[in-house]
Amino acid sequence: MFKIFSVLSKSPSFFLTRPNSSYPVIANFYQHFVPIWAPCSIFWFLLPFWCVMLHRKKFFTINLSILVFVKSTFIGLSILNELIIFFKNQNQENSCNSVNSWLLLISFTASLALNHFERIRGLPSGGLNFIFWASLSLTSPVSVYSQITDRLDLGHFWFEENDKIIFSRYFLIFINSILICIPETHTTYSQRRKKNFYPQNEVSILSRITFWWMNNQIFKGAKQDLTIDDLFKIDDYELSKSMSAKFEHYWTRESQEYLKFCSDKRSKAFKTKSDIADEEIKFLPSENKFKKPSLVLSILKTFYGRFLTAAFLKLCREICVLAQPVILGYLIRFVKNRNEPLIIGLLLVFSLFIVACIQSLLFHNYFDRMFNVGFRIRIALMDLIYKKSLRLSNNSRKESTVGQMVNILAVNAQSFVEYPHHLNMIWTSLFTITVAVFLLWNQLGIAAIAGVLTMVFLIPINSVFMSQSRKFLLKKYKHQDSRVKIINELLNGIKIIKLYAWELCFKSIIENVRRRELLVIKKIANFNAISYFAWTLAPFMVSVVSFGIFVFINEENSLTAEVAFVSLSLFNSLRHPLAMLPNSISNIIQANISVKRITDFLLKEEIDLSSITHDKSTDYSINANECNFGWDYENVLLKEINLKIKFKSLVSIIGRVGQGKSSLLSAIIGEMEKFSGTINVNGSIAYAPQQAWIQNATIRENILFGQPYNQDFYEKVVSACSLNTDLELLKFGDMTEIGEKGINLSGGQKQRISLARCVYANSDIYLLDDCLSAVDAHVGKHIYDNVISSNGLLKEKTRIFVTNSLNFLSNSDEIFLIENGSIIESGSYEDLMEKNGAFSDFMRTFIESKNSDNNEYELTEKNQSQTCTVKSTKTNDEQLIQKEKIESGKLKSSIFLNYFRACNVYLIALFFCIYALSTIFQISSSFWLSQWTNNSDNENRNFYFAIYFLLGFLNCSMSLGADYLFVIMYTKAAKRLHESLLNSILRCGMQFFESTPIGRILNRFAKDMESIEIRIPDYFKSFSRNFFNTSSVVLVILIATPQSLIAMIPVFVLFIFFQRFYAKYSIQIKRLELAARSPIYAFFGECLNGVSTIRAFKTHKRFIEQAQKHLDNNAIIFYSDYSANRWVGIRLEFTGSLVILASSMFIVLNKDSISAGTAGLTLSYALTITLTLIWVVRTFCDFETNLVSVERVREYCNLPHEAEWILSEKSPNSSWPSQGCINFKNFCLKYREELDFVLKDINCHIKSQEKVGIVGRTGAGKSSLTLGLFRILESNYGKIEIDGIDIKTIGLHELRKKLTIIPQEPVLFCGSLRTNLDPFEEYCDEKILEALEHAHLKEFVDSLPNGLEYECTEGGDNLSVGQRQLICLTRALLRKTKILILDEATASIDPNTDELIQSTIRSQFKDCTILTIAHRLNTILDNDRIMVLDSGKLVEFDSPSKLLSNSSSIFYSMARDAGLV
Repeated sequence: MFKIFSVLSKSPSFFLTRPNSSYPVIANFYQHFVPIWAPCSIFWFLLPFWCVMLHRKKFFTINLSILVFVKSTFIGLSILNELIIFFKNQNQENSCNSVNSWLLLISFTASLALNHFERIRGLPSGGLNFIFWASLSLTSPVSVYSQITDRLDLGHFWFEENDKIIFSRYFLIFINSILICIPETHTTYSQRRKKNFYPQNEVSILSRITFWWMNNQIFKGAKQDLTIDDLFKIDDYELSKSMSAKFEHYWTRESQEYLKFCSDKRSKAFKTKSDIADEEIKFLPSENKFKKPSLVLSILKTFYGRFLTAAFLKLCREICVLAQPVILGYLIRFVKNRNEPLIIGLLLVFSLFIVACIQSLLFHNYFDRMFNVGFRIRIALMDLIYKKSLRLSNNSRKESTVGQMVNILAVNAQSFVEYPHHLNMIWTSLFTITVAVFLLWNQLGIAAIAGVLTMVFLIPINSVFMSQSRKFLLKKYKHQDSRVKIINELLNGIKIIKLYAWELCFKSIIENVRRRELLVIKKIANFNAISYFAWTLAPFMVSVVSFGIFVFINEENSLTAEVAFVSLSLFNSLRHPLAMLPNSISNIIQANISVKRITDFLLKEEIDLSSITHDKSTDYSINANECNFGWDYENVLLKEINLKIKFKSLVSIIGRVGQGKSSLLSAIIGEMEKFSGTINVNGSIAYAPQQAWIQNATIRENILFGQPYNQDFYEKVVSACSLNTDLELLKFGDMTEIGEKGINLSGGQKQRISLARCVYANSDIYLLDDCLSAVDAHVGKHIYDNVISSNGLLKEKTRIFVTNSLNFLSNSDEIFLIENGSIIESGSYEDLMEKNGAFSDFMRTFIESKNSDNNEYELTEKNQSQTCTVKSTKTNDEQLIQKEKIESGKLKSSIFLNYFRACNVYLIALFFCIYALSTIFQISSSFWLSQWTNNSDNENRNFYFAIYFLLGFLNCSMSLGADYLFVIMYTKAAKRLHESLLNSILRCGMQFFESTPIGRILNRFAKDMESIEIRIPDYFKSFSRNFFNTSSVVLVILIATPQSLIAMIPVFVLFIFFQRFYAKYSIQIKRLELAARSPIYAFFGECLNGVSTIRAFKTHKRFIEQAQKHLDNNAIIFYSDYSANRWVGIRLEFTGSLVILASSMFIVLNKDSISAGTAGLTLSYALTITLTLIWVVRTFCDFETNLVSVERVREYCNLPHEAEWILSEKSPNSSWPSQGCINFKNFCLKYREELDFVLKDINCHIKSQEKVGIVGRTGAGKSSLTLGLFRILESNYGKIEIDGIDIKTIGLHELRKKLTIIPQEPVLFCGSLRTNLDPFEEYCDEKILEALEHAHLKEFVDSLPNGLEYECTEGGDNLSVGQRQLICLTRALLRKTKILILDEATASIDPNTDELIQSTIRSQFKDCTILTIAHRLNTILDNDRIMVLDSGKLVEFDSPSKLLSNSSSIFYSMARDAGLV
């Protein structure tokens, strides 16, 4: 590069015309090019782009001020001064001076105009003006020096008038460069500082490019614990709403035609009865306009501006990197040539230092913009994915489980953060390689090509291993998806798993998946180790091949210091792009997999909003004509549906289990596919699903559901839904926080809250899906009378009521009987009974089974209809769901020890020893090369070459050995930590799961484990490598120039100072980031579970806003994190540049006593210190901050656990319990030690084979009794004995396996029907089929395509709730323990099937002790005794006949309320 300039300036020595004189003179070309032409050229080149940017974006409002006037004045003075110079130069022969003045004149004028344009557009401190004036200031010493040497050469020691004018030019340039750095103050500055908004765009340009504005926050974080409120708030244009709006616009434009085309294809395929899948959609040539839309194109259209700016910075940085070896060559030549004047050496030293500083600034500002672009893409994608998930059709949702969708959000969207950087790396790597090869040709000739070809040859080898690594990474993600999916199901069904003692079964399933995942991780690690070995081998092989060919191809070629070390420096410049090129291509390929997954997800079929019309001119609330519906395109579930539902009418829908009652409501809200017919819905809809969807929020927030709070109406709704008693029992009333999925509520409470939400919505149409199934009979009657009936709160609304409570049918305006997906009868109750058709048969069976007349069904309510004040508190200091614990201060040393012990401490020590040996061989080879260059005659070249080859080979071999040892270490750690975490979570009590969102736990298993498996090992290995590299650099510099120690001590003090401040801040940010990530995924998963409710209420906008708020909190932390990265990076690289300055300065000052080889070795090592220093700190800080994942995992490994599962020394014999006698002795129970007793002094004896019904009003303690019996809740007060054995003296599994419960809420898991029934594979198919027959499910199972191998979807969503409850009954029939607990097990089953089930229970469990928690009192009237609980006390315990004969008994009043007496 400089040779070209030398030719242009006709300079024999660099850029000097008289290099050996007392005052060396700079050549005319450099006098003009460097100080004037270069800054002006850059300014004019960038000006159009800068103006376009200013035109597109308005920053703030800046009024005219004194500062604006001062800036304009001094630029004006520069223009005036240049005019004077221009006219004075008119008469001179040197035309260059006139051209320079003219160029500066128009540039100063443009700068003045730009300054005012920036003020108009509200930019406080502009970058382009700073570049212009700062570059003029930096290069002006060249002109000043030229002016002085000219005068001294002529013997003039006094300045002339012309000189004063010239010097005033440079004085004004210097003043202007200072003024341009002072930012203008905009009108909202004070407000923004009070609100703590990001100051990056309102500080001075110097502060902006050096990240000085981060100082206060970094120092604050080092001194005290940070919260998210302490971090800078982001501007509106950085919010997720703004980011996604433009991106969504481009994506919608790209994809809408394609989605419509696919929808038409599917519809056409269904009509022709042919199956078609997304991947089978083929496009004819004439239909190419419907090609698959490009997600990448939409991303580029949205974010191209900032991307191109960063690309330009990257190009400039690469030029600076390539300039360093060239300057190095001149420095070595300077040391070798003893006659060169000192000023040349000093000029080269400062050039090297300035270039290093500039490349550092460019590098970090490039990354600042590039990661900003990457994060913007990620935020926009996450927002789009969330919005899409709320629009997915049921068919699409079946294809993607909640776990898979969360993974797309968490993993695939995250890969886009580095996507723009890797795109830039491809073209900048090619640019750097091309220039470096050209410079190498000048040094080595044909030998350079051999070296480059060696590198090129190693690239495909490296790429093969990398591609294999990527391939296995995909497999790893698949296994991770499976593992997280199973853990998600485990956590969702943890209560039933504990009740059935199935923990070991799920542990085994998870460990099997984990074992396969670890095998893949080992393969990835092995391929990465070989790949890194190839990367380490590359510089060694290149130097060996290049230097070998160079010295052996021609006897006259001697390996001088300049040739060797400039070449090595250039080869080092090539290492990064050559390594990153295949890596970037690989990352792009990997990101393209994420692009494909996200694209496929975004192109999934959406619900067809046009399938349901909303014509308000019709006479019916709902009008359906000849409609056919299905959950997918393969099967029609609802056939020829005809509905004409009048305004304000009450319509009841009845039918047996699995006939399509709930599906009909889903069809009305648009959840099902409509294949034919028309359906019109006239009015807004409120929907209460059969399985209540409860948010992790307060009771009030669940009921309001985003509506404004109206106290009078709210209290009426709460009273009508019979929630007053519940709220009175809760310490915080309606401000009590509900656990995730309502885990701390009973089924009845969840249904009533869901119903209250529905009623409070004040909609036109109410869809109520069996919402009274989980409540007591008297509560159900109260709700029916006060909410649903013609006298209830909804009397002026249209009500569609799916029910199995046939008592209420006589009050309906119209009844629809569904069978096999068709409406077989409809009409009023009287009309249908008169027809003597299917309905009358259905009812007759019901009436006979109950032995009571529904016409006599009259209830009385005591004060239930009165509105009373809802208990409420303004604050809730004892939240159920506590905020995620965030550790404070620096990372504890115990966390490091925990990780090292997991890796094996002895292996770590051995790893460091091997790496140290590798470094020793590396230093030795470098010194040997220096010795070779100092003796550059070719006599001993074979000897020198052989030793050099041997040392390099030993270095590479040691490195490979260390890498393989490291694979063993970190896979051990990953295995041990996951095992500990899984074991701990499985052993936790239910209180932990009630107070901890599932997303928070999943985060440990997903993101934290991913850090432990991938990030922590990578950072630890990188730290080790860079630590030894830095040590070798320091060692070499100190050996070559011992005086450098004087400069290095303060430099390293600065280094440690910056590192410790950053480390403390970084750890806190990492903790905040991990805590802020959990709510994103928890909220996303929660919304996916309640998507039908969200869509029915049309509240998706509010939920999108909430999701965006979570994303914005994450963005606040991310921006603080990467800005801090840039802050420390610039400062550490500056300390590295000081090391370069110190070492090169001592070499120049002591050139007489230092050989060229030693100088070359020292400087080539010194040039690498900026990168090695920053990477030592960054990798250690990244290692330390990612160890927060270990800290978080260890936190969950040390949770309080339940009692032991098995106590071998006290295990009862296998036949226990042989009788099934249960004895409660003074049994008391609390949920937490600080709370009141929920059960008080329970004393009773339940005989063997006795059938006991347990009843009581809400909050009486019925469910608590079950929890105590299973030891889900432990008690230190009183005891429970089963067959004479205190249940606290045996293991939990020994107890729970001997008890069986049929829960109120049926829980199924992904997998076959057989696995759901018999996870331990203890029973043969005959036994299972027999149990299914007794549960009245055999006919249904036989009709399934795969029978017992039929795959249940997540949560069993492809089965009705009633069918799920029958599967739970089948489980009980298989286990058939001596004690059976029924928790309203038939609540979601029609009365006729219920009677069959009760009959099965009576016959199959006749020799068992049965405890039945009942809401329907008629189901327990034939029990031996009834246990009546009230406020936690056992108040009545006798036979039903005796209790009913006592009119003053509580049971009598409950039976009377239920119409049974």
